[in-house]
Amino acid sequence: MAFVAIAGPMLFRADLYRHWQDNVRAVALTLRALRAINRYGASSSGEQYTGYLVIAATRAPMDMDTALLFIWLMSGLARDSVPLTTAIARAKRNCHPDGSGSHVAWLDLQEALTSVGLS
Repeated sequence: MAFVAIAGPMLFRADLYRHWQDNVRAVALTLRALRAINRYGASSSGEQYTGYLVIAATRAPMDMDTALLFIWLMSGLARDSVPLTTAIARAKRNCHPDGSGSHVAWLDLQEALTSVGLS
């Protein structure tokens, strides 16, 4: 059963029970419970009608080894062939959005530099 309410579109299953009357009763009781949330002041802006919201996943911070590896990979240089400062400068040039890099690569490089204490 689908309809549009004041809170927005709503969709309820109407096939859980064998008899249609039982399905209608289940939907009616659900709507009554949702209205009771507003009536008794537990929610003032209709949160109960929004369903489960997706919580954005966050990345774990880079550890030191991962950060150094990322810097060397972004520099395009062989590890231990040049000083770390040279690799950082090259990685910045390669990751910068104004050059051949991207905004995401630049943010990742900044995170790596922060992880090794060089930001």
